Amino acid sequence: MADLSVNNQNFPPLHLEARETNNNNSEERELVSDQPRPSPWSTLFQAGKTSPLSNTLQKGDVQIVDGITQIPLDLVMKGITEWYDYVVGFFLEKRLPFLTVRDLLRKRWKLKGNFEMVADEELFYFKFSNSEDRKRVLETGSFYISGRCFIISKWCQDIERRRNSVQLIPIWVNLHNVPKELWTDNGLSYLVTRLGIPDSMDDATAHRKRLKYAKVSVKVESTAELPTFFDVEMGKDDIRRIAVEYGWIPKMCGNCKSFGHFTADCTRKTSNSKARGTREKEVVVDNTRFNPKVGCLRTMDGEVVIG
Repeated sequence: MADLSVNNQNFPPLHLEARETNNNNSEERELVSDQPRPSPWSTLFQAGKTSPLSNTLQKGDVQIVDGITQIPLDLVMKGITEWYDYVVGFFLEKRLPFLTVRDLLRKRWKLKGNFEMVADEELFYFKFSNSEDRKRVLETGSFYISGRCFIISKWCQDIERRRNSVQLIPIWVNLHNVPKELWTDNGLSYLVTRLGIPDSMDDATAHRKRLKYAKVSVKVESTAELPTFFDVEMGKDDIRRIAVEYGWIPKMCGNCKSFGHFTADCTRKTSNSKARGTREKEVVVDNTRFNPKVGCLRTMDGEVVIG
């Protein structure tokens, strides 16, 4: 039977000289002091002792003047930088549920990448993983979701304040028969001013990669007239006709001067009793009649869709 006696050969000594037969009290105290000790609870609440978490807030020097907290400019500019790439969307009328909007946008946009969507009580905020997707969404612009106008815009500092007092809406239009002399930044801006306030143009127009029409964005007022064509005089006896093709036409009220409903549906009082019963004027685009009561007329790229 094997020898199971306990000796130094079977169990070699530990490599802690301080714990050998010579049990020196000072050495034991030194070894014990090298071991980490748990911090007392009181240190967790001392200034400068908190853990460096990513969501940790920091105390700042707050200035109050006449009871109003003053926000430093550099703090505002840093916040603008963090929100600059966001795209904002909101309804002119009653908003739809969050999940409904998200699912419909996923089907409509058909993006290469993904997008994050968050919302507050009124606005939807979108952040795109692909910069081309962001550009395409902005170029597509506003549209109707379930018969409700959904405004798409770049995020800006006062978007939340302006949302409740929308007086200008950007819409995309196609300008046909544009003279080549006017196919410049200044020339297109001059033409678009006939419709409203010039905003931007898509890449194909800016780089002259598609000369069939110029696609430009223009901000229009609720009282704006949206002609399907207008004439320009290039010189003596040289008059050209510019055809205008609208991506969509928002509901506009001539009574309260706002978007989101028609004049006949306006609930605000008006001094002109006949205005309440006025029918919306039909718009003709490429010989296609559009009744605003139906919804939105889309005629981009030769396709006419009512709804």
